[in-house]
This record gives sequence, C-alpha cells and structure tokens, in this order.
Amino acid sequence: MAAEKTIFFNDAEVAVLSILLANADMAHELNGLKHFMFASNTHATLFLEIQGRIENQTPTDPALIIAQMEGNNTIATVGGKKYIEQLAGGNYNKETLHEYMNIIIKAYKARQLVSICAVGSNPDKINLENIDDKLVEFKRALETLQDVRGGMQTIHLGDSLQDIYTDIVARQANPNGIAGVSWGEDLKSLDTGTGGKCAGDLWVIGGRPGMAKTALILNSILSDAKAGVASLLFEREMRTPQVAERFISMETGIPINNIRLGILTAKELSRIYDACQELQKLPIYIDTSYRTTDPYYIESTVTKYKNTKDIKVVYLDYIGLLVDRDENQTQEIGRYSRLFKSLSNELGLCSIIVSQLNRGVEMRDNKRPIMSDLRQSGNLEEDADIVIGLYRDEYYNPESRYKGLMEFLILKHRNGPPGTLTLKFDQATNKITGA
Repeated sequence: MAAEKTIFFNDAEVAVLSILLANADMAHELNGLKHFMFASNTHATLFLEIQGRIENQTPTDPALIIAQMEGNNTIATVGGKKYIEQLAGGNYNKETLHEYMNIIIKAYKARQLVSICAVGSNPDKINLENIDDKLVEFKRALETLQDVRGGMQTIHLGDSLQDIYTDIVARQANPNGIAGVSWGEDLKSLDTGTGGKCAGDLWVIGGRPGMAKTALILNSILSDAKAGVASLLFEREMRTPQVAERFISMETGIPINNIRLGILTAKELSRIYDACQELQKLPIYIDTSYRTTDPYYIESTVTKYKNTKDIKVVYLDYIGLLVDRDENQTQEIGRYSRLFKSLSNELGLCSIIVSQLNRGVEMRDNKRPIMSDLRQSGNLEEDADIVIGLYRDEYYNPESRYKGLMEFLILKHRNGPPGTLTLKFDQATNKITGA
C-alpha cells in the first residue's frame, strides 16, 4: 500500500476542486471522473459533495456548501471552512480542467495497477492448485481498470432519435443539402461527393509531394472560417508566418512567390493590408509545436479549443512528422490515427489528416493514388471514414493537357460511393476552385 500511495498528484486534485468551486458552469464537464479516483479522502469527500449537488441540480456555490456542511456537522470531513474558501479562491484557468482530470484518472489507474501487480506477484498466495483461478482474477482486475470510464457515453437509441430527426429536417432545409461543414462556394462538387466535413468523421488526404495537399486543407480552413466555422490546424511543415502568407495569397490573388520576395506594387500592398484586416477576424487557430510528439498534448489541445472556441474541424499537416522514422513508425502512426478518430467521435468534430503516400507510387506508370498506397501508414486505411488521393498530372508530365487541374479521388467513403472529382489549382496562389 505504501507504493500505491506514492502515485499522488495533489496539485491536480486541488486544481480540479478549485475550478469547480469557482466556476459552477464547469460542473457538467466531469465525464469519467469519480470520487474514488482521488487519492486524498478529504478531496474525494468534497468532490462527492459537489457531484451530488450537480445530480440534484443544486448550486455548487462554496458558501452554500459550507453552510449546509456546517449545519450537519460534516464540514471537518472536507478540511473545514477555511480550506473550502482557500480552494474556491485558487487562481486556476478553467480551460485546464480536463487536463487536470486526466492526471487524476491516470494516477488512480497507476495506483490500482501497482496494487494489482503487488497481489499477483505474492508467492505466498499462488500455488499450482490455484494458478488458473489467480490468472482469471488478475485478468478481470485489469479489464475492470481498463474500463473504469466505461458506460459514460452509453445511451438508449430512443433518447437520441428526436435530435436525429431534427438534424435531418435541418439538413433538408439547408441550401447546401449536406450533413457536415461545407467545403465552400468554390468547391460545391466536394460537398456533393462527400457530404461535407461531418462530425465524428476522420478524413485522410494522401498524395506524393507536389500534389497540393497542404493547399487543399488551407483552402478548406479559409472556407470554414469565412462561414463562421472555427478550426484548429496542427502545422508541422511551416511556421505561422508562412501559413499566413498563403492565406493572403489566396485572398488577394497575388502570387505567393511575389509576397515572399517583396515584389509588390503599392496597390498590391494595399490589398494585402485589407486582407490582413479581414483574416485577423477569422476563427483560425494554428499550433506549430514542432518538437511536440506527445499524443496527450494533441488530445488536450483539441479538447481545450473545442471547449473554449467550439472548433468544428481539426487539421493535421502532416501525420508522418509526428513520429520518428524507425521500426516503430507504422505503429505510432496507427496510434495517432486512432486518437484523432476517437477525438472526432467524443467531441463531435471532423478530423482531417494529411499523409504522404509511399514511394511505390513512383514505380507505376499510372501514378494516381490507390488505397494500397496507405498500407505502410499504420491504421490510416482502417480508421479513416473517408480517404482522398490527390493527383496533378502536370507534376509528372510538364506538357500535360490537364495543366492547372487537380484530381480529387475518393478512394474510400464509409457512407457513400468512391469516385473522382476534378478541381482547378492555381499554383501561383494555391487557390483551389471547382473545375
């Protein structure tokens, strides 16, 4: 038991209670956190008191909690009046609630795992006659620990049908006629072919270098923002100024190369200034933490911006840069693809991941992407709801009669048919429109 108690993050427990006492509106965001997960009995008791008030729709105001607990002589079990007041006055950012919750849950699991392993490794309690029974007990204990947050999102189908019907009616009345976020006026054909960027979906956009993968998602982000849809971009190839310059080029029609080299007229500078004024108003959030490859950082950042900015779409450019190029690369890519799929479902947003295709494409006469080009990329093919391959013939054939065109190949569509759509791509500005 001594080893078990050492895994205790008091600061996280204090932070969660402090945030809940100071921000009553956060009381309904406790998915998966239970009182028994707190290592401190005092903290567990106070959390249980707060949780009971939430379930009974009673205010969680600290003064009311103190008055009631003093009235029934239980105030000492939660550290006393001064301790509650101290917690309520804590200076914690409420946006960090979920991060601290995850620390408490993981610490609880760690303590339980230590306890399970300690019992399982005790030679005095294991012999040849009971070894099978002990293995079963050990397995059940691990399964229980793994499923400690299970059932929190389980509902009866009937409870959701009214909302589903309302959504279908709204979709029918929607001029776009789609369930998800639109690709915008310039790319209506993508809405028709894919149904839009739907909550819960994981998209994978694959292509070899030069196929305009980044250009496509930047066009999508700009379209989202102009429609009032907030999005988050994890950008691992460019710095924020480079991304901004691409947005400016798309908005003004001024070639990106001219912007980078400063080859601009006075009128063009004026257009750039106006574009900057408009762009700064848009709900576009960019994360360029190049050295961060921790899945927990990704998860907490997406959760934070969903809760605080109500992002509807999250983009990653690109997944290969999150993992080391070693023998574990495939496994790690699969880990991230499952993470983004889980986040899409849990938070009700659409995740769009950019992926480089393997070099096998270059060995074929027909260099258009096919599904098997993702086979070495972890579980991308299996986890994705929609897989898109991008192809520009002029990249391989400079004299191509398809100059300025991009093929948008729907290689997999969990809720629709595959197919090919043709788009226009202006390489000078990275602007993509319908053909």
